[in-house]
Amino acid sequence: MNAMELLGQAQRLFIDQKYAESIEAFEKARAAGADPRIIHLSTGVAHFQLKEYDSAIEDFTKVLEKDSQSMRAYYYRGIAYASRKNFNDAVEDLSRAITIKPDNGAALFVRGMCNVQRGNEAEGMSDIKKAMLFAETAKQGFHDTFGILRTEFNKVLAMFEGERAPETLDLNETQLRELKTWLGESE
Repeated sequence: MNAMELLGQAQRLFIDQKYAESIEAFEKARAAGADPRIIHLSTGVAHFQLKEYDSAIEDFTKVLEKDSQSMRAYYYRGIAYASRKNFNDAVEDLSRAITIKPDNGAALFVRGMCNVQRGNEAEGMSDIKKAMLFAETAKQGFHDTFGILRTEFNKVLAMFEGERAPETLDLNETQLRELKTWLGESE
């Protein structure tokens, strides 16, 4: 098989959620000449899905060594850092992703969540509110991507419900309802 066929095989394994097998297949595609940026981005996401965050971070870093403007590598490495509760590095990477693509609602939301976790509630809530503007177009992607971070979502949602609400939080009922719907929460 040539590199493109091997890459297609690896992608099918990934789509079938056979992440460990897809990593092996992506490596075969790389050895056959497939673009290493695509391979490392793909294996990084597979490692992330397997909760192998250090390996994911290594893969995304390899992408960035070859392409310092890869919004996706900054974004995914940022959520890998967030999954490890390394909120400072997460905010740095997510900020870079947002600089490259300012309308990246997912990156804004995760950066907001990370800032809340760092104690920067006002800054975090500002990002979360901005991210809500992109909610309708990215709703399913947010839900799929953040399944692993569900506990962190629940913490942020608890702030909206008043358990730890900072004084700077001023969402109205409609915005709160939209956010709950967006996160897949029922009233």
